[in-house]
Amino acid sequence: MAHDHDHDHDHDHDGACDHEHEHEHDGPDGTEFLQLELSKMLAGQASELVKEAFGDLLREALREALHARLGERIAGLADVIADDFAADVEANLAVEAAIDGRRAAKAEVAERARQAFVGAPRPKAKKGR
Repeated sequence: MAHDHDHDHDHDHDGACDHEHEHEHDGPDGTEFLQLELSKMLAGQASELVKEAFGDLLREALREALHARLGERIAGLADVIADDFAADVEANLAVEAAIDGRRAAKAEVAERARQAFVGAPRPKAKKGR
């Protein structure tokens, strides 16, 4: 479809013009705020958003219906899964703590070994060489 840049504008879902002349103003001074066919642009934007809004309303209605019918079961299931996840988190934290403890112990051993080596008496040099 050919576009007449003075009259037809393709708008994205935010209503912004998609072509490079969107900021040009051909009218008298002080009329920059005017947008011709604003109602058409807003209607197009509303047409795009209505499906998303309907989906949001439907999602909320479904949540309410499921909660009314299965609320206690859903809560019980959520408790089981949350408890299992919490146990996994606690186990991972315990493993991390054990690893950190071993790293600290290894660092201490390395420092004690260095001190033992540095602090050891030097061997006596053989005479006659």
